Amino acid sequence: MTLTRQGAAVRSPAHLRWLQDAGQLLVVDEKARRAHVLRGHEAALWTWFTLGYSYDKALHLLAAALKCPPAQAEAALRELLHSWQTLGLLEEARDGESGD
Repeated sequence: MTLTRQGAAVRSPAHLRWLQDAGQLLVVDEKARRAHVLRGHEAALWTWFTLGYSYDKALHLLAAALKCPPAQAEAALRELLHSWQTLGLLEEARDGESGD
């Protein structure tokens, strides 16, 4: 999965695997030997980005899902993406690289 916003790109590292059931999404870090459970809008965002949705489209859907203004949804999205980077679920992508 690769996500580009304003010329900056992040991607999921190659050592991540994920699976989804009806209630949650499990992201497994094979390198660190740990798993992260995503639920609700976090799981939806991961799925949307995995499906190739643009940042703007995912932001629009998130605002609708949270029933909030786009600026509030964008703040939540930025915080979530930062959290994913801190956890190692996303990393900066170099030109021409993707985590797909």
